[in-house]
Amino acid sequence: MQKFGMDAQVLRRMSFHCDLNKLTKEAYKDIMLNSKSSSFKIKCELIELFGIKVVYDDEFIDEFTKMVEKLGYGASGISILTERIF
Repeated sequence: MQKFGMDAQVLRRMSFHCDLNKLTKEAYKDIMLNSKSSSFKIKCELIELFGIKVVYDDEFIDEFTKMVEKLGYGASGISILTERIF
């Protein structure tokens, strides 16, 4: 739908659910750490503006992606879990 011009924010608010290809843990990691609109990266950058250094390791990222996968919301789960953690 987005390809045909529907706004992404409108799509996220629609009350239907359709399954697409499931994301892999590697895809979640890539979105979380490399996407310029990653809610995780943005939240870390905001916290660092207050002089607080955010440190995480591969084990945290692995556990985080497992939890996102369990939520079952796809990439939106990254935002949801980020808000819960921070």
